[in-house]
Amino acid sequence: MVKGELRLPFLVFSPFDFFKENPILTKKTMEKRLNIERVIENTPFKAKIGAVNRINPVSVYITGKAYISPLDDKENYAEEISLLESDLRRISRRYTTSQSFLNNELISNLELPKNSLKRGKNTFMFFQIFFSQKFGNPVCKNIDEIKEKMLPGIKDVLEEFKSKIEERGFTIYEKRRS
Repeated sequence: MVKGELRLPFLVFSPFDFFKENPILTKKTMEKRLNIERVIENTPFKAKIGAVNRINPVSVYITGKAYISPLDDKENYAEEISLLESDLRRISRRYTTSQSFLNNELISNLELPKNSLKRGKNTFMFFQIFFSQKFGNPVCKNIDEIKEKMLPGIKDVLEEFKSKIEERGFTIYEKRRS
């Protein structure tokens, strides 16, 4: 057996075979990051806008993070978290339908631990929204164009999501309180 080779029944795979079969993907290009991000200022969250591939930015994403704390004591916050997930999806979908250069399909993800939510304790919350530009040939060719075109609507999305979080009985902190 060669060093670096993985043998499974009826399957032999070496990581070096991958680069031989895919000449475009070399070790040098794999070391270089393809994604690119820009910070979104003046939002209720620490938010970034980015593209999965800076060379051909068809897929665009928004990430946000904050700390939240519930206002009421409850045993289980699972229902509120699932409502927040659906609120994020609904708000994002409404935004994509208003933008002519984006597909109506999107992926949204909210990460918030259900078990560690307690009144008076800040819990880390992270969310992602993935969009895609129409037609495979992107309208916006770089991240700065994308940011300029999407920024006003994205700020509205983030503000509306913040208001939904507060309606569901949580307080938002951009930084962890001491």
